[in-house]
Amino acid sequence: SASKQKTVDIEIARLRSLDVGGLQAYWHSLFGKKPPSHLPKHLLFRIAAYQLQVNYFGDLDKETARFLDNLPLTSN
Repeated sequence: SASKQKTVDIEIARLRSLDVGGLQAYWHSLFGKKPPSHLPKHLLFRIAAYQLQVNYFGDLDKETARFLDNLPLTSN
């Protein structure tokens, strides 16, 4: 729904404003554990933003996830 999307947009904007410590705390609230210590800020943000969207809209369906898992990895 539009209200869900607006809420997610606001939360993602808030995530963008957090420093590493804030993102680590948010990660802990999402996953119930500390994030891996080696993750840089941009990955903490991306994973947290993805999980936030999953929590509101659901995860990928099995067919799409299987398709993505089978894509060949390329190095550019």
